[in-house]
Order: sequence, then C-alpha cells, then structure tokens
Amino acid sequence: MRSNRALLWASITQVSGLLLAGYWFKDALNTDAVAYLRLAEYYAGGQFGLAVSGYWGPLLSWLLALALKAGLPALAAARLVMGCSAVLFFVAGVILLQTAGLSGRWVRTGAWVLALVSIPWSVANITPDLLLAALLALATAFLMAARLDHKLLFTTAAGLLWGLAFLTKAVALPLGLLFIVGWQVWRWRHERLAGRRALAGALIFLAALSLPAAPWITILTRHYGSFTISTSARIAHTIAGPADLERYHSFARHFHRPEAGRVTAWEDPSRMEYQPWSPLEKAGYALHQARLSSWNFVLAQIMLMTVFLDWPVVLGALLLAWRKPAWRVFLPALPVIPALLFVAGLTLMYLPGYLILPEQRFFYPAAPFLFIAGVWLVETLRTRWPLPEAWSGAALAGSFVLPALALLLFFLPARRDAGTMARELAEALRPLEVSGPLAGSASQPGGRVGLYTAFFLGQPWLGDERSPTPESILASGARWFLVNNGTALAQTLSRTPDFEDITPSGLANRHPVRVFRIIRH
Repeated sequence: MRSNRALLWASITQVSGLLLAGYWFKDALNTDAVAYLRLAEYYAGGQFGLAVSGYWGPLLSWLLALALKAGLPALAAARLVMGCSAVLFFVAGVILLQTAGLSGRWVRTGAWVLALVSIPWSVANITPDLLLAALLALATAFLMAARLDHKLLFTTAAGLLWGLAFLTKAVALPLGLLFIVGWQVWRWRHERLAGRRALAGALIFLAALSLPAAPWITILTRHYGSFTISTSARIAHTIAGPADLERYHSFARHFHRPEAGRVTAWEDPSRMEYQPWSPLEKAGYALHQARLSSWNFVLAQIMLMTVFLDWPVVLGALLLAWRKPAWRVFLPALPVIPALLFVAGLTLMYLPGYLILPEQRFFYPAAPFLFIAGVWLVETLRTRWPLPEAWSGAALAGSFVLPALALLLFFLPARRDAGTMARELAEALRPLEVSGPLAGSASQPGGRVGLYTAFFLGQPWLGDERSPTPESILASGARWFLVNNGTALAQTLSRTPDFEDITPSGLANRHPVRVFRIIRH
C-alpha cells in the first residue's frame, strides 16, 4: 500500500513537472529536432520518398506524424511525444526495478529518481533517446522475468521490444546482440542455466527482434540500392576521423542545395559527401582510432557521471569487490552484473565514433541500470558502516537528481532562447513575404537560429561556411542570409551593394540576428 501511494505521488509529480517544463520550453529546438519534425511532416503528408532516412530511426517521426495528423502544431506535437516518452520511461524503469528484485524502499526511491530526472530530459532535446531508454528498460525487465519464470513468452516480448528500440535508434541493434550474449553467458555461468537452453533463449530473442527490424532494413535497402541497416554509425565514425581532411557534416560547413522538397539536407545526410576512413588504411589512422577510442572511453565515464554522480564510487567499489570477497555480499542478490553489462555495452557502442560531452542523452538508457548499481553500492557500504537508511536513500537519489536539476537551470534555457529567437524572426518576416532558400547559421548558444528560422518558414536552408564571404554567399544560390548582429561579416554585408538589411524594425534594436536580402543584378 505504501509503495502504491509513493508511485502515485511520483507519477503525479512527474506529469505536473512535464506540463510546466513543456510550457516553459515550448519554443526549444535542436538541430536533430528539425530533421525528425520534417520527416514526420512527410509521413503525415504521404511523401514517403522524402520520409525514409537511413540516418534517423523512424519511430519518433511516426509518433510525431500521428500528432500532426491530429492537428497539433509541430512543436506542440513534439512536446506531447516527448512528454509521453518520459512517462513511458518512468513506467518501464519502475517495472525494471521491481523485476530486478529491489526492495519496496528502493523501488520507491528509484521511482522518484526516474520521475524527476525525466522532466528536464524531456525538454533537453526533441530526440528519441528517452523513448529508447524506455523500450530498453522494458525489454530488459522481460528478460529478467524470463529468468525467474522460464517462460519463452517473456523472452519473445523482450526481443520484440528491442526490435522497436532499433526502430527508435539503430544503436539498439548491436547493443541488443551484445547484451543478449552477455546475459545468457552470465546465466549459464552463474545460474547454471543449461547451455542448450541459453542458446535457445538467445535465438528466440534475436528472432523476435528481427520481426520489427527486418521490414525497415528491407525498406532502407531498397531506398539506397544496397544492403543498409543504418547510415548513422558510418557517418559518426567518418566525422571523428583524422584532421588531414575536412570530415565534419558538410551541411554545416558548406553551402549546398538540399533535395527538392526538403528544408535541410540534414533530414537525410546519408547522400551527402563525406570523407570516410579506416584504421586499416595506414598506421597513422590506426593510431588515431586507438586515441579516439581511449578518449571516448574517458569521456563516456564523465557523461555517465552527468547521469549518476556516484558512478566513480561504484567503479571503485567494484574493484574492491573483485579483490575482496567481503564486498561481494550483495552481488548474488541483485542483478548488478547484468546491469553493468548493459552500461558497458552502451559505452562500447560509442567508442569508435564521434562523441562529445553535450550529448549526455546517449546515456539516458543507462539510468535505471546505474540505479541498480547504486543500490548495490549503498547496501554494501551499510554492511561496513552504520549509515542511516533515510540518509543513504536520499544521498543516492541526490546523485541522480542534482545533475538533472543543473541541466534544467543552467544549460537548457539557452536552447529555449534560440528557438524563441527563430520563431520571433520567422513571424516578423512572414509579412515581408520571405520565400526561397535561406542560408547562414546565425549560431547562438542554444543552436542554429538560421536553420530554425528556415524550419519555421518552411523554406530550404542552404547551409553555411566556416568563414563565408560576400562572394561565396552570392554563389550559394540563397535569396536570404542570416548572420549574428555585430559580427565582422554583418558589418561587411551592410556595406556591400549586393546585400540589403531587411531585419524587421520591431526586432532590429533587440534581436541578435540580422537578415539580409541578396540582390541579384
């Protein structure tokens, strides 16, 4: 009864927080959001040739398309889908903690943690990472249920959910392959599961996973003309390559023309020009790969700390448990090893390619598994020191909630502000009948205001250069160019006869972005 009441209050708090945060960040955008929302518009409009993209998983765009078909504006649809993803993450996480065998006290604590951290995560980005976290948590809960009841139905359900996770983000596929092998080997080694049953369980899981995954892989293969599971891993590896060539996403470094009907080539960067590389090409590339993977491993640990502050303490305790049997007392009672296998597998997915600290969202799926590891840490410490029960629970919860609170208060407002700038600019430009391609990033701390403005106007965005000149802008084919106010480029354009500053008068004195019309003589 006490647990049910705590879960109810946690869910009420979560929904209330989601509504408040959703309203506060109603204009928040990110670069990936533009792609997901545009693809959703194509699905909603039946433009399936434009909707298919090997770089982005389709599930989030499908859900957004349903909201768009219901008549919601794009950003309202995004806020609704992200809020529902957060609720599903909460429910799936609680089910996982219960199935993992945590006591009622720890399930209640974990429920509050998941409810609170999901609020800022739901508005941090319009991306499928929170939905991915929910599906993976629920899939793992079914695997744990199969471990207890030995029902193949649970294993099948886990595979189907993992297949849906693949439709959310392609990284789920290799992660699923790695995790099911580790999971079954762990059960075979430590639970004396018969080898034949372990193999059968893994095959059933993989067969179920393929049911949602195979049709999408078939669609991508036909779309691109060659076998394609996803293009995201290849591109992520490419842009992390050696600095001997320009390897970053060309949509942000070069002027270009997106495919007809698209706002930005970022909707499907798979066909854009990249400079692929391989560590097998030459010794220098192999050394670069080794350094990259080593650095990404360190960076991943820091990013895990932004989810769970006590992660380094858990690693230290695990080292002690490996060396001292007394520290292993709770390892058999809690599925700590499978939880750590999941975290390790998730980390491994991001070692070979492009990884930066602001992409904390990549590690949202680790949160409930980190909580299980945190419970093991607290219970182990309490066997050696008389830590008060209430204090230890609050300390563990704080290790998750404090980083999420810092994200909400100090890092996310800039993203909201950039979206607001773009919306205000688009609304002011509509009476001027601004149509035709735009260019220029006009980057602010919260994102590319130029791209966001093009999204709000529904006009093509032709990208940007690192150091654009009046000549390169004229050659880009754009009709309008956006640039940050007060920059040397803005001053140069204002003195160039081929450019006319048309920044609406109501915004000219307070808006950080200038809009120039390109005059073609």
